[in-house]
Amino acid sequence: MGLDKKQTVLIFSLVFFLLLGIMFCFIFLPALRQSRLLSKQIKDKRTNLTKMQTLTSEYSRLEAEIKNTREKAQLLKNRLFWEKDISRFLSELTRLASDLQIEFVSLKPESVSSLQQKEKIESQKGYLFAQVPILVVLRSNYGDLVRFLKRIEETDKFIKIESLSIESEQRDIHKHNVKMTLSIFVEEKA
Repeated sequence: MGLDKKQTVLIFSLVFFLLLGIMFCFIFLPALRQSRLLSKQIKDKRTNLTKMQTLTSEYSRLEAEIKNTREKAQLLKNRLFWEKDISRFLSELTRLASDLQIEFVSLKPESVSSLQQKEKIESQKGYLFAQVPILVVLRSNYGDLVRFLKRIEETDKFIKIESLSIESEQRDIHKHNVKMTLSIFVEEKA
């Protein structure tokens, strides 16, 4: 009972396909799974790297924003407070009115002794400051008064207008007697 040539080729073909199937199941499929796993890990790493670069740039942007905010806060602090010697404030007030038809009748700041008796206000950052009212009496026409008030509001230091009263002068209806109370904040040393 010998095997003829066709049967031998068929047996070899079956053995070959069986070995090929075994190789496919035990070698090729695990290698394919490993390749897919590595590909997914590479993709995840690239995504994480992109996120890290985004976070790094976001961190740098936030650092710059914090620096900017600190600088603005320092500028605002400098803008808020006047020095305890309020002569600079009075000079600034007269400078604001220098080219206007405003005649100062009196500028009366609260005296230093009453300033020391005044309750001091402490801000959240620990700065001590006192609010100093200044009574200003002046004569002006309405247009120049409006320009003067606008300049007060646009000045680089904080000045609060507490009260304002305008009375027309009996002899000249274009001139007004103006009384206003301005408040400034004076920084106190702790």
